[in-house]
Amino acid sequence: MFSQGKRNDIVKELQELSGNNGTSSPLDMKLEKGKTTSEKIGEEYGMSSAKVVRLLRICNLCDKIKQWVDENLIALRVGVDLSYLTDEEQELVTYEEPKKTYYESIGRIEI
Repeated sequence: MFSQGKRNDIVKELQELSGNNGTSSPLDMKLEKGKTTSEKIGEEYGMSSAKVVRLLRICNLCDKIKQWVDENLIALRVGVDLSYLTDEEQELVTYEEPKKTYYESIGRIEI
């Protein structure tokens, strides 16, 4: 649940910084010294702005796939790729749990 909590904190902070109610992208906003919101949040949380954007992208996943990302059953970047699928396509992906293979020992699981 660590990444889910961090993801929720980042989303909330982005919305507060930009005065955004969640209807438009807060990442387009520029802050002082030409920094984007994602760069500022990334500095605050000790991560790159790209990772902040990836964590926010995970919010577009269905609950089951979010759970897989949180439990490290699939990699964050795989979750980001899956987030571009429609809701219906994501539900199709969840019909079968990720298969654990020998790749699990090096941090990879195939679906």
